[in-house]
Amino acid sequence: MAALLFAWWHVLVPWRLLAASGSDFANYHRAAHALLAGSSPYTVHAFDYPPLLAFLLAPLAPLSLAVAREAWFWLGEACLIAAAALTWESLRGRLGGWPAAALVATLWAVSGAIVEVQALGQVTPLLLLLLAAALRLEGARPAAAAAAIGGAAALKLWPALLLVAFLWRRQWRALAAGLATLLALVVVPLLWIRLTAPPPHLPTSAGYWMGTPAPLGISLPALALRLADLPLPTGPLPYSWRLGHDPAALVLPPGRAALSLAVAGAVLALGLGAIAWARRRGGGTAALETAALILLAVLASPIAWYHYQLVLLLPAAVAAGRLLEPGGGRRRGSGAATALLGVAAALAVATRLHQGLFGAYVARFGWTSEAPGALLVATSLVPWLNAAAFAALVALLARGHPGTAAGGGP
Repeated sequence: MAALLFAWWHVLVPWRLLAASGSDFANYHRAAHALLAGSSPYTVHAFDYPPLLAFLLAPLAPLSLAVAREAWFWLGEACLIAAAALTWESLRGRLGGWPAAALVATLWAVSGAIVEVQALGQVTPLLLLLLAAALRLEGARPAAAAAAIGGAAALKLWPALLLVAFLWRRQWRALAAGLATLLALVVVPLLWIRLTAPPPHLPTSAGYWMGTPAPLGISLPALALRLADLPLPTGPLPYSWRLGHDPAALVLPPGRAALSLAVAGAVLALGLGAIAWARRRGGGTAALETAALILLAVLASPIAWYHYQLVLLLPAAVAAGRLLEPGGGRRRGSGAATALLGVAAALAVATRLHQGLFGAYVARFGWTSEAPGALLVATSLVPWLNAAAFAALVALLARGHPGTAAGGGP
């Protein structure tokens, strides 16, 4: 049933939306086309990513945008399925093959972020695959796991936070492999651009990385920026809210950029401190540490859109596996099914709520502050729910597991 739901909701539905929706993929495609033409990919102002993505898209650049986007769509589907297979491999040793398959299939079927990610042509499915590979490998092959994280960070910077786990575990060779992979995949493409193309050699919209108060941002720095620029009662939403999605239109004042970075730093410090405390108290598994770091990275990132919730698939799978495994509170029969459905329901709500609430608000009140209380709830609830989910993961980590030490595998 879950596989059929996935095929309908996460393949056929986004496929039909390709022609109708706006496309983040268009920026990737233009950047790759510029690269093949001998120009810098950063001539595309909205391409504010590390350079590796433009090189990965180079084989699709000669194709028309429509054909390239279709090819990218199917590559994304392949990444989603491969990530599911790796997650199943991570869980089946503790849960058994069929229970692990039921868990993974259910979570992949109910995630609300897949439709948006695939319709927009985002790179997040590839990030999910690399992070799932890291979870699968970190117990037996930590250097390969760290290299997978380094590759993910070379596409979007925030996964670099996950390398902290190897520092905690004193896995120096693995940490070096992750950092070397990240540096190579960022520096080598940048050198190529500098040597073969005229300026600009760096993103012209790099200031956008400082944060945005756009209503569809789900991080705590984004929430802080919105609270610092609250709309006037019954008036239109502030300019920074309405155009916060556009790197060409939004320029944060220095004070607001400092606020965003300060909140990001505070969230990171508190979150890392909480995970370190839980590690000392409970000695939980490496997978729980990585899952908590994934959620912390999304919470603390100055730029974190609602469709980043796709990566919550991994923390949800790890937490559900921990609850269902022997010694983790699993009950047989209907009790296990109830636990699984509870995690699946929480994931379904978490990955749909932000867009759904703000979409419903705009449908009724437009881009105005006619209902300030409803607007505050619609744009604030999910960041705090994610913070609660992070706290739950830390609590699971603090509980530990009999006979399992940190770093001992999924």
